[in-house]
Amino acid sequence: MMRVFMCMLLVLLLLSGCSNDPNVQEHAIATPDVGERVEDQPADQDSGVQDGNTDTDREEMSDTGSEESEQAEDPKSPDLSTAYDEAGKLLDALKARDASVLAGLLEYTGQFHAIPFDQGMAENIIKGFEINFDLDSLVAEANEEGTSWLPESGQFEFILKDNGDASRFDDHENVLLVSFGENGSQVYYYNPYIRYFPFAFDMVSRYMQLIEAEDAQGLAAFLNPDDLDVPVWVAEETINQYKKFLDGASPAVRYQDKFLFVVSNGQGEEHLFQIVYGDGLMGIRDEFIPEF
Repeated sequence: MMRVFMCMLLVLLLLSGCSNDPNVQEHAIATPDVGERVEDQPADQDSGVQDGNTDTDREEMSDTGSEESEQAEDPKSPDLSTAYDEAGKLLDALKARDASVLAGLLEYTGQFHAIPFDQGMAENIIKGFEINFDLDSLVAEANEEGTSWLPESGQFEFILKDNGDASRFDDHENVLLVSFGENGSQVYYYNPYIRYFPFAFDMVSRYMQLIEAEDAQGLAAFLNPDDLDVPVWVAEETINQYKKFLDGASPAVRYQDKFLFVVSNGQGEEHLFQIVYGDGLMGIRDEFIPEF
């Protein structure tokens, strides 16, 4: 009897020990192997263990991400398609000979150089393109190999092509740059016939006025392209050369092509000179101006 009693007591003690040690089981459930669980999670599956956020937190994060995505889609970095559209607008205005529309397109270009483009300047631009390009066949093609191709900075380089021989162009005369300002809302165009040609006629007119007036001091200052002072004797010699050529006649000036102008003395003789440009500066190259 005693042996049976002792066996029963031993069984009861064993059962009591198992029921009083729940902590081992609870610890196993509350602390899973998080590393394995996250590693096994599909990449697109939400997991409270993985990110430690509630559903509400996830919704707020999702909304924020959506806003950031919409901001990223704003036209802050225009692409080539946008640049083609803007180049097309410019060519359309040139082909239509519409100075008013052209002046509007070049508004930011003028602001960029602190020189507003008015309708008169736009008419000069049209004249430059009309004489030097076949406007009816004029197209713009992207030039990704160009030295000014900088899409990461919002600048795109195009080559202007028409039915004529492309070899006739030099000094980037057939290059068109389309650059975008902040947020892509402002467009800047560069081409020599946009940047420099509008000022060529006034420059030539002033040049001839100073020569006719024999104003050596004024001509020397006018011929100064930058920080290089032109001696007065250079202006005096230029005036003397023109006096011999004109022989008392008033100069008749006409535009030829590119940046070339022709002076006639009314006796069947003509003299050619050129407007030169670069780095935002303009000057005159004329054989009647002596070297110094």
